[in-house]
Amino acid sequence: MKMWQWLYANPNATAAELRDAVLAITKEIWNAYYAPVFGQNDQPILGIYSHMINSPMYLPNYAFGHLIHFQLEEHFKTHEFAPEVLRIFALGQLTPNEWMKKAVGTPLSNEAILKATEEAVAKMK
Repeated sequence: MKMWQWLYANPNATAAELRDAVLAITKEIWNAYYAPVFGQNDQPILGIYSHMINSPMYLPNYAFGHLIHFQLEEHFKTHEFAPEVLRIFALGQLTPNEWMKKAVGTPLSNEAILKATEEAVAKMK
């Protein structure tokens, strides 16, 4: 997100300027959140995701993917897997919420992932 904020604030930036900004941002984020854990500063590894630039919704879609995965996993616990996969995948191109309604009968929700989280926490206690 910081990269996009920088890019919008610098619409005439060259590729080299964008690269330098991304490296600086990745080191800033690394130093704030990861260095205290790993004990090493100024790591640029967070900046290797070049597809975050040419596919701006790529990374935010991970969150949707996890919600969909957990919701489908719950659905498959009570439905026969193979026929349901064929039916669900045949639904075609719909918005995520509409696809989920037709796939499992409920809107896209975080309930399944929260349930799995509660179960994991209970097992750890």
